[in-house]
Amino acid sequence: KAQTLEEDYSDVETSGSRITKLRIDGEKLDNEAFYNVVTTDFIANGGFRYFWFEKAEVYRGMTLPDLVIDYIRKKSPVAPQVEGRIHVIP
Repeated sequence: KAQTLEEDYSDVETSGSRITKLRIDGEKLDNEAFYNVVTTDFIANGGFRYFWFEKAEVYRGMTLPDLVIDYIRKKSPVAPQVEGRIHVIP
């Protein structure tokens, strides 16, 4: 069960080429594997040009706020912190 998604992002690249590296728990993304992802409707519908979700199977059994509330109840106290998972490449 993956916990961390990490990306290297370059805002000088053309649209569709800006994410230069993508890792899950420090490992290179497996193009043949299937991944379960929790995200917002905005991102799932192509927000920020994340169009790869267009082909995804969508499960709408729980809302993101419900998942966050459930997580906080189970993991309290929660201490937010900057994780440095997005690396902007000049």
